[in-house]
Amino acid sequence: MTACARASLRSLTGKYFWRRTISEQITEAATQPPRRFAGQASSTESGISFRKPVAADGPAITALIAASPPLDGNSAYCNLLQCSHFADFCVIAQDGGEIVGWVSAYRPPSEPDSLFVWQIAVARKARGQKLAQRMMDALLERPAVRGVREMITTITADNRASWALFEGLARRLGAGLQKTEHFSRDVHFGGNHATEWLARIGPLPAAANP
Repeated sequence: MTACARASLRSLTGKYFWRRTISEQITEAATQPPRRFAGQASSTESGISFRKPVAADGPAITALIAASPPLDGNSAYCNLLQCSHFADFCVIAQDGGEIVGWVSAYRPPSEPDSLFVWQIAVARKARGQKLAQRMMDALLERPAVRGVREMITTITADNRASWALFEGLARRLGAGLQKTEHFSRDVHFGGNHATEWLARIGPLPAAANP
């Protein structure tokens, strides 16, 4: 394993110093409850299906992220680890044979009752269908998230699309959203990156963690 690969592995299994942004522009949050709580299936709609990734999806995920600025690019090895070691917490949206959406997440070892959402990407051709919201709904239906009491993520102050998505999700779940400074521009990024704010949604309703 190369030094770069070892560094990627340590970053995945240690502290969750991962920047999460969303490439799909969201202008308003939906008001309807997630499908799970409305008693409807969320696996397919408009020809798009949701599934767990497999390692063979790695190249397509790497390409989707690269084509979705301002998402931070990951190494190909990092994406392979997400598609294998963390597959239970990742969602692929597929339209026919094409991957058009991606959510990566995990349960931090130091905070196992929380779900940390890292990246959300939606291909340009699939935008305007609330795909980010639908992928999050599908993730909350996974057996792997049972016992999760809070959803967490980090967002820069100027990323209104991400704030809109998670504020809307909190409203639909009937949960609160707390915002605290997490990774400081000066202390943690050496002045080279905007401060990341921790968004914490919870407590999640019982239906989300039976």
